[in-house]
Amino acid sequence: MKGKTKKLFAVILALAMIFTTFTAMAYDDEVASEKPSEIVNEPPGEIEAENKTENAGEIEAEVTIAPLSTSRAVDEPATIPVRKMTSGGAPNATFNFVVELTWDVNRSYVPPKQVSITTNYGHGEALVDLPDGFSGEARIVEVKGDEPGWTYDDKVFILKIRNGEVTQYWEHGASGIEVIDYTDYYFYNVYKREPNLVIYKDTGNPGHNSTFEFLVEFKSTVNRAEGSPIPPETYYITTEEGKGSVPFTVPERFDGEVFISEVEGNAPGWTYDDKVYVMNFIGWTYNGTFLEGEPNSRLEAIVFNNKYTPSPAAQGSPRGSSPTRPVQNVIPDSVVPLAPEPVIDEPVVVIDTPVPLADIPQTDARGLHIFVYLMLMGLSLLTGLTALRLKTNKR
Repeated sequence: MKGKTKKLFAVILALAMIFTTFTAMAYDDEVASEKPSEIVNEPPGEIEAENKTENAGEIEAEVTIAPLSTSRAVDEPATIPVRKMTSGGAPNATFNFVVELTWDVNRSYVPPKQVSITTNYGHGEALVDLPDGFSGEARIVEVKGDEPGWTYDDKVFILKIRNGEVTQYWEHGASGIEVIDYTDYYFYNVYKREPNLVIYKDTGNPGHNSTFEFLVEFKSTVNRAEGSPIPPETYYITTEEGKGSVPFTVPERFDGEVFISEVEGNAPGWTYDDKVYVMNFIGWTYNGTFLEGEPNSRLEAIVFNNKYTPSPAAQGSPRGSSPTRPVQNVIPDSVVPLAPEPVIDEPVVVIDTPVPLADIPQTDARGLHIFVYLMLMGLSLLTGLTALRLKTNKR
């Protein structure tokens, strides 16, 4: 009995040790699977050196500044400017000029050059190339055009040039030749068009004609010589074939704005135009016509539009037809309305939704291993105590 007890104790103890080792290995694998993967960084020395190289390149690119030059490059041809200025609030336009070059010494012939300038908001400039090493004079004049409303400058500018550089500006005007500064060197054009002092009416309906009233009001920046404001004037247009017109007048030497509008009438079937035209005069000079509130709407004519729409009574109804009466829904007495169906309260059925298996708390593998390990250790301890007790009783 003693030998069997010892063998049983050894077997239980060996099983406990094997199970303990297996539990420890399984726990280590579980913990290892939960750890995040490690990030392998490059050697800090290489990264730092690379960053320093990139930053050095960026810094070098930022601080590299081309030197400023106050003179033209060697390979660029020498040039002289032709300058243009305009006034009058007109749209941009194109102007032409002729440039004649005269050498100080008798060299080869230089044909005249023609240049064009398209103004942008009243300003413009063009550059004229000079021959290499040119020294002499440049004579510049403007070609008179035929654009309506434009005045053209008849001045003649002479530029003194030495080795491609302008040394002096001269103006040949009515008072002779005089030296000027660069700021005074420009051709000046004025846009001055005569105003179209006519009110036009177009109804778009040749079969219906009527008489329309218009009001012309003056808002002067200065009062008239007698000190009283300029009274408004009234004009009338009776259309023929749907159209008509009437001229109006503006006081001489008027400086300010003229407002032209249509007086709303009450003729049946007619609509009236609510546009307001504004004519602008600055320094007794006409400066354009536009719609009130739209100063950029440059207009050439003052046109009011009306529309005639005949009333239904005037149009009449088709012969032989009578007005359509509204249809009323009549319910016969023999028709009994259906009673509403009774509402039956149905019992509410509550369906228990089974809890998913995954939501039920479960014992993990680690707890199960510990439980089995403790059971084996307790069994080993109980076997050892039993063997010790048997040995004592035998003695």
